[in-house]
Amino acid sequence: MNVINIQSLNPEKFGSRRVGHKKQNKQQLDLFAEGKVLQLHSQSVFEEALMLDEKGNTEEACRLYHKAAKEEEHAADAYCNLGILKCREGKMAEAVHFLTLGLKHNPRHLEAHFNLANLYAETGNLKLGKLHYEVCIKIEPEFTNSYFNLGLTLAAAQKYEEAIEILKQYSERVSPEDGKDATDMILKLQLMLNSTPKCG
Repeated sequence: MNVINIQSLNPEKFGSRRVGHKKQNKQQLDLFAEGKVLQLHSQSVFEEALMLDEKGNTEEACRLYHKAAKEEEHAADAYCNLGILKCREGKMAEAVHFLTLGLKHNPRHLEAHFNLANLYAETGNLKLGKLHYEVCIKIEPEFTNSYFNLGLTLAAAQKYEEAIEILKQYSERVSPEDGKDATDMILKLQLMLNSTPKCG
């Protein structure tokens, strides 16, 4: 029996997706690109927590994420980022707790679903990992890491045909260079599928 080990496959695809600053619309002109940015107001509690988190000051970031969530300021984002920090500490039950609190505040929170999917897949709960990746794809069809990770999860569950189909969808959405890992994986899965004895 051939089993795919998720940890041995392109580990950078798996991993947390922190909720950060909202990106500017690229179609919008940046009229102040050459100007100086003046801080007209202090940072929000969530923004402060994010800044500390990005600098590696996790203890203070945790405290401020808790405060932001309690004050209902980007609560889903704050809980999601708390979940990531707990996951990095190896506190999986707490990580699930905070990520699901994020979903309680926003059931369509992409990052919370994606991080839960990664957590479940990495700890061997492939069914729940699969479910959350599928939800990610429904929420944001252009977020390609969901397809790739779902393909790996399906392969680990020995659902090779489904894995091949999802990895093909991933390859169609990314550049040939970015799709190389998926193409290699598809070839391996096709070989495994062809070498698996058919029953009946």
